[in-house]
Amino acid sequence: MSREDAAHFDWSDFVRYLDQVELYARNYEFDDETAKEAGVVWEEDLFGQGGEDNRYCTQYAAMFKAQQIWAEKTRPEGTIYLQSNEYGEGIAPDGYRKVGSWEMERDGDIPAIWVNPRTLQIQKGRLRELGEQSTRRTESDALSLPSAQNSEKPKERADISGTGLKIIGEVRTQALREALAAARESADPWDMIGAFLLALSADNVNIHGDNTYDPYGAASERDRAVASVFPEGVLVRDPAVLRNAALEVLCSFMNCEVSMHSGSGLPAQILGVLFNADAHMPTMAFEDFLKTYSKPGITKAVQAEGLEEKPKGKAMREALMAHVGEKRWVPEPATFAAGIPAWKAKIKKQAARAAARAQLDAQTEEDDEIDDQSSDMELCDEQDVAEADEKTLTPEEDVSADDTSSVSETTSSHTELPDDPRIPAQLAELARKMPEHLEIIMV
Repeated sequence: MSREDAAHFDWSDFVRYLDQVELYARNYEFDDETAKEAGVVWEEDLFGQGGEDNRYCTQYAAMFKAQQIWAEKTRPEGTIYLQSNEYGEGIAPDGYRKVGSWEMERDGDIPAIWVNPRTLQIQKGRLRELGEQSTRRTESDALSLPSAQNSEKPKERADISGTGLKIIGEVRTQALREALAAARESADPWDMIGAFLLALSADNVNIHGDNTYDPYGAASERDRAVASVFPEGVLVRDPAVLRNAALEVLCSFMNCEVSMHSGSGLPAQILGVLFNADAHMPTMAFEDFLKTYSKPGITKAVQAEGLEEKPKGKAMREALMAHVGEKRWVPEPATFAAGIPAWKAKIKKQAARAAARAQLDAQTEEDDEIDDQSSDMELCDEQDVAEADEKTLTPEEDVSADDTSSVSETTSSHTELPDDPRIPAQLAELARKMPEHLEIIMV
């Protein structure tokens, strides 16, 4: 056998064949017809207990095949048979997953059975579809998966789709940058400090070397600064220089785009509120954006403008654009002010985390003090016991010098081994180094 063949060889089956384990018929439920079909050859245990079925088989592969055939024959209606892996677990087909024993049973779950190749026992479980319920069929009717009725209430479609949210983010970004550019001549320096604090806590800003960063979610120093907006530090007192430098940097990375990697998130919306970016928002009444609305969403939009609901979403979009005309129309979810409630909730959550962390630290410190006191008491008790033992010792319990010398002589006698060609050199050297653990006796 080559090295490559050995790497892909099924050693577990090889070991099973070498074991020759006696698999008794009384431990399995398949009938004689199934045993014959699988090629099981029974042998009789002549020393078995009377009154019992003492037939056994040592052919693991035949017994495994018999269990598989019997599982397929006796599986209940609506139950599917699964193949198993080397660990004894059933392999779920594509589009399905096994339901864990800790999960609640649902109406749509599909019962399944499989044979554990390690124990040859028929095991049961449940499958659950990953996506929408559908009928999956294979070439074999025995492996077809029946569709399950989904009893859960279907999710309602959002008023604005993900594409619409991206459009809102792009339009907001343009409006924010225009608002920042318009503030070059009149922005208050203290507003710029607050703006920078917001920018440094943006989702797309990562500062390396921040020693206040906590990977477990506690607020960093930048987060606390944003929450309190403290006007401290050395500042350039020239307002024009401060405004131009700050606004250039803010425009370079602050944005409202919907992105898990480069979007600035809520701080950009609060920055837009600070600089009144809502006044720079263009009209959103155009087809590419309005068609991202769901029917309930566009219904709410036209009703907010005092228009009547129409049977189709396209008709309502056209009516809304005709009603707005050349005027500017910005829906409430697209405004910068829409982010204020979420910002307040974020600050409140950070404060709750800080309070919980402080309480945990106080409890930990209290527990450490109790442990230190217990350790000191145990140490004092040990010292008292040692002093008592020293006082109770008698002269007869001391080891005499003669006894010590005799022990030394005995040890040296074991250490000095005679050179004997029958004793391996390595073993003799080991015995000289560890006389208390190894002794060589020559007979």
